[in-house]
Parts: sequence; C-alpha cells; structure tokens
Amino acid sequence: MRILLSFIIFTLAASLFALDTSLLMQGSWAWDKKMENRLDGSLEMSGIKGRLLLNDARPSAFWEKTTWESGAGQSGLGLGLYHRGSGSRLLYGALNNAGLPARLANPFSGNVHWASSYKATESELKKEASRKETEIYGLFSSPWWTLPQDIKIMGFAQIQTEFEQRISYDAGSELIFSDAKGRRQHLGIEFFNQFSTLEALKATGWFSKTYPLPQRRSNIYGGHAFYLFPGLEIQADGAISETEFWGRGCFGSTAVEFNSKLAPFIPWNWKLHLAIEGINDHFTDAKGKSGKGGIRGGLKYEHLLKKSETYRADIQFHWKANEDSLKIKTNAVYRFPSNVYLGLFHPVQIGLSYDSGTEAKEQSTIAGHFNFLIKPLSTKLYAAYAPAFESPSSEKGFFKTGCNLKLNLKPLYLTFGTGYHTKDGVDTSLGITYKKPHWTLGAKAGCNWPLEGTTPKWSVNLNWRVVM
Repeated sequence: MRILLSFIIFTLAASLFALDTSLLMQGSWAWDKKMENRLDGSLEMSGIKGRLLLNDARPSAFWEKTTWESGAGQSGLGLGLYHRGSGSRLLYGALNNAGLPARLANPFSGNVHWASSYKATESELKKEASRKETEIYGLFSSPWWTLPQDIKIMGFAQIQTEFEQRISYDAGSELIFSDAKGRRQHLGIEFFNQFSTLEALKATGWFSKTYPLPQRRSNIYGGHAFYLFPGLEIQADGAISETEFWGRGCFGSTAVEFNSKLAPFIPWNWKLHLAIEGINDHFTDAKGKSGKGGIRGGLKYEHLLKKSETYRADIQFHWKANEDSLKIKTNAVYRFPSNVYLGLFHPVQIGLSYDSGTEAKEQSTIAGHFNFLIKPLSTKLYAAYAPAFESPSSEKGFFKTGCNLKLNLKPLYLTFGTGYHTKDGVDTSLGITYKKPHWTLGAKAGCNWPLEGTTPKWSVNLNWRVVM
C-alpha cells in the first residue's frame, strides 16, 4: 500500500511541475522463501535531484494474513538529495559504503585489494530491504579549480552518523599537475575518523572464545593516499583503532600497479600488480569486530594482446595469526581473441585455479572453467575437486561439475543449468526472461535431487522490473 501511494504522489508531482523524472519498480518472489519489492523514483530540476526509495521484504505466502502483519517483514525508507555537477549528496536511510570506510569495516574481505580495486569513498542508499540501522550521510564536494600552470585541485568532506551508536568524518583533496615533460600526475589524500559505542559482549560458555566485555567506546583514525603516473599507480591505506578494555590495534595496506607505459621499450602491453596487507589482533574494525590478525598479499601479471586476447595469472597468500595457518590461492586465465571462430564456435575464456585451504578448517580445492559461444548459445563448463580432508572435523573430499547455458533470442532469453556434487546431489534449473526497453519479466524453476534417496527439493522464482 505504501509503495502504491508513493507511486500516485510521484506521478502527480511530475505532471504538475514538468520535472525530469525516473521511476523504477522492481520485485521478486521465491516459493516458500520471501518476496521483495522496491520503488525507486527521482525528480530533477536544474541539476538538483531528489530521490525516494522504498523497499519491502516479507514471507512469500502473500495470501496469508500473518504475512502483512507488523513485524512479519522488513521495510525501508530512503531519501536523497543530489547535486549532479559536483556529486554532493544528502542521504537518509540504510546505506552501502564504498572506499576507505568500507575497507576499514572488513579489512580482509574477498580477495587481495589490487591497486585497480581501490574505490573512491562515497555512500549510497541500500537498495534491498535490510535490518541495518537508519543513517544520515552528507557528502560535500567542490568543483575542480584550475590554478596557474594548469594545476587542478578539488576537495571533499563527508559525515555519516548512526545517531547515538556511531559517527564518522572523512575529508580529503585531490591534485592533478604535469611534470617538466608534460606527463599528467594525479595525487590524492584522505583522512577518516570514526567514533562508536560497541555493545556489551557476553561469554556463551565456560570455554567460549568471546571475552565478556561491557559497553565500550571505540575510535578509528585512518587515512588513504594514492598517486597516479603514466605507467604507475600506488594506493595505500592505514588505520589505528583505540578500544576501551581491548587496547590499540593497527591496519595497513599497499598496492602498486606497473604497466607498459612505464617501459615503452618492451614490445607488448602488460600489467604487473603487487599488494600487501597486514592487521594485528587488537585492531577493531569499523563494524566493531576484532581478532582477525594476519598478513596477506599477492602478485598478478596480465599480458595484453590485440583483439582482447589476454593471459592473466595471480598468486595470493593469507596467513591467519589466530590459527597460525597459511592459505595460498592461485589463478590462471586465458581469454581468446575476439575474432577466433571455428564455424559458429567461438571460444571465450578458459581458466584454472587452486586453493590450498588451511590445515585447521578448510579443504584444498582445484577448479577449472571453459566459456564458449555457439551463436546464439553461450556456454560455461566448470569442475572442481577437493581431496579427502584429514582433520579433527573429518571432512570428506568432494567433486563437482556442471554447465550453464544461455540462449539469446532477443527479446527472449533462456537459461539452463545443471550440476553434480558428490555431497549435495544433482541440481537442475531452467529460466526464461523477456526483456523490453521499459519492462522485464522473468521466471526460474529448479530442483535438487539428493543422492541419498530423500525427496527432491523444488524452487520457483519470479522477478519483474518496470522503468518509466
């Protein structure tokens, strides 16, 4: 009802004031799971845009009265005011963070941070319904000012607050200039402070790894710097945390990328990436978590040829201090030239990866994939194998393989996937999507056949999208 009423008000306002408008209505429904709906609308005039975001998630049994009762689902309201020219914005709602605050919220998430994966600091309204607390966020960014000798400079400042629980400040500046040979260089620096109140912790048992701690204050002082030069990119983060009853901790990361512009005498295009990150056990991240001490790093090489042909290989390591374990991952990928066709057959990409796991908890795994195209059908074949795992948990090894197919019959798209796993059985899915410029409708059905004779598990999903 809230989404329908908002749509009516939005339409009337746009027609009365002749504003530039955009409206997105999107949703999904999964059998025996949940349904989600989102309305995202904006009104813009003279470079100033106002935005309204409503999202809702609740159990999929919409025919039952309890589904619509208060507390049965999650609803969210987001409001935004944007300045198109500078990127400045004021936001209210649940937020997604990017850049330095996001890296300090979970320093060792995902893969190693290569130089090219460092994102600029900014926040945006969270699109999905979430139990995340409502926040207020302001980003104030200046335009680029031109100084004598063609020097350009800009600055920005941000503030984000979760009311009584957390408040953070972020400010920085960027500078673009040329050296004596006319080569453009880009330099940036950023400072970040967060002050938060952490909830009390209670031990869950006699031998619990959780330390019982009262409610306490935690502060983070961090910074980020980067330098761009033709053929060279350097990115670096650093932070210190101070937490009552826990002490002081530190985190640091550095990533460097070299490419062929730095060495024009080499007759091919290439990129070389180096990265190293370290954290100690007493560092408390922006989410209030600690005990993730360790070191990780990596090396990646890319060999770039004509027609998108690429060779890429990388190796990463992660040493976890609390487990005293070392994990190593390596990947190798070859992307075929875009003009290679054997009749209707076009190979796209082939790759191989290895994950050593850790002696304490994780299995070692070797996996491979092969993507190819037989117009209008695109296909991905994959396989992975993990040997038996000798540890206190007595994990067994596994093998899995499968393929994914996508048939492009614009505006109709068909997808089919099937896979076999020695633990989970056989999975099969079939999907259909119909896309038009202003709307999309899709459906997908899947089934899992366990190997031990239990009844199959079926799944049905519907999704829709309307853009106005």
